[in-house]
Amino acid sequence: MGVGQIDRLAHDVGNLNASQAAPAGGFVAFAHGEPAEYLRSGFGVLPPWLSVVLFDCNPLWHLLLLLAALFNEYFLEAIFGRHLMAVFNHSLGPLAFIGAGTAFVFGKATLLRKASVECCGAPEVLRIGSWRTAQRLLLQMPSTGAKVWLINVHTHSGRTPARVAIREAQIKKILAWMAPVTDRAEGILFIGDFNASPQEPAYRHLRKKGFRSAFLAKHGEEPVCTFPGEGHGLLSKTKDNDPPGTFDYIFMLGDIDLAPGAEVALFANAPSETDETLYPSDHYGIYADITVGAVRDKLAAASEVSAAMR
Repeated sequence: MGVGQIDRLAHDVGNLNASQAAPAGGFVAFAHGEPAEYLRSGFGVLPPWLSVVLFDCNPLWHLLLLLAALFNEYFLEAIFGRHLMAVFNHSLGPLAFIGAGTAFVFGKATLLRKASVECCGAPEVLRIGSWRTAQRLLLQMPSTGAKVWLINVHTHSGRTPARVAIREAQIKKILAWMAPVTDRAEGILFIGDFNASPQEPAYRHLRKKGFRSAFLAKHGEEPVCTFPGEGHGLLSKTKDNDPPGTFDYIFMLGDIDLAPGAEVALFANAPSETDETLYPSDHYGIYADITVGAVRDKLAAASEVSAAMR
C-alpha cells in the first residue's frame, strides 16, 4: 500500500453514507506488502516473540521497507517507466524487483470498522505461490457473538492460459487451508483482488463450491468493471495498463447474507477533486452491508460450508 493510501480509503468508506460517516480513526486495517510478507513467512511459523524481535521491533527490517518505498517513489518510474508491468510479469521479474527493493511495497489491505467487529487473534498468512499471499482473520460480531472468517486475497495477475490456471490452483489451495478451521465460525467472507473475470475457472470454482457474490446477489450481475484499465482511472507511467475488467469481489459462504435493505456498490471510483488522474487505487472498491449468524437456516448454512471444503 502506498503512503497514506489506507487513510484515504478509510475516509472514502466512512463517507459512503452520511448517516454512517466515520473518521479514519474509526477503522482498523490489516495489510500485507505481498513479497515482503512472502519473504517474512519464508522463515516458517515462528513463535510470536521471535517474530516481534526479528521483524516488528527490528529497526533494520523497517529501514529496509522504508528504503524500498523511497526507491519506489523516486526511482522506479525513471528505471522502468511504462515497461514496469512487462518486467514484473516476466518470469525473472521478481528477481529484478527484489534487486531494486521495490517489491516490498506491493500489497493489499482490509479495513474493518472498529465498532462493528472484534478481532479474535492476529491475521495468519498463507503463501499461495507466484509471489502472492492470502490472509485470514477470525472476527466476532459484538452484538450477537457470531464469528466469521475473513479472507483477504490477491491472486496472480495476467491473462495467459498459464496464469488463469495458476489462479484456479491458488483458490483451491486457500480452500484447503481453510478446511480444518471452518467449524470455528458461522461462515466465510472471501474478498479481494482475484484478478479473475466472472468467466474464469477461479470464479466459477468458487461459485460451484457455494460461494455467493454480494454484488451479484444484490444486482443480478457483477459490476461492469472494477479495474478501469489503460487510459482510465488512476494514471501514471508505472500503472498496470492491462485491458479493463471485473476482478474484485465480496464472496459469502455459510450463515452470512446481505442485511435487509443492504447497500452493495462500488466506491473509490472517483478521482481527487484537485487531480483527475489520482484515485485511491488502480482498482475500484466494493462495499456491502451484511449480517452474520442471524438470517440463514443454520443447518443449511453449515452444510454449505462443509460441501465447499470437500
